[in-house]
Amino acid sequence: MNETKGQIENLLKDLGQKIDGLIEEGKDATGNLREDIDEKVELLKKKRDELDESFSEYREKGKEKWDEAKPHLNTAIDELKSAMDKLFKM
Repeated sequence: MNETKGQIENLLKDLGQKIDGLIEEGKDATGNLREDIDEKVELLKKKRDELDESFSEYREKGKEKWDEAKPHLNTAIDELKSAMDKLFKM
């Protein structure tokens, strides 16, 4: 349980930092690049918020619900990592 929680917390922190980095990059970008960065930022924010919401919900419900949710959260972690890898290979 603690290992997965740590993974989620680290992923959320890393995602926040990458979003901040994209926002910084976007400040100097123009045209299509700016639009691309803005789209990626919004996608990452949405995925981050979905994972954070699910994580918070199951964390509040205790161990029984955590055990039930863990496979779903692991899937969400894998999907988010994959999305981050694709987005940051610009």
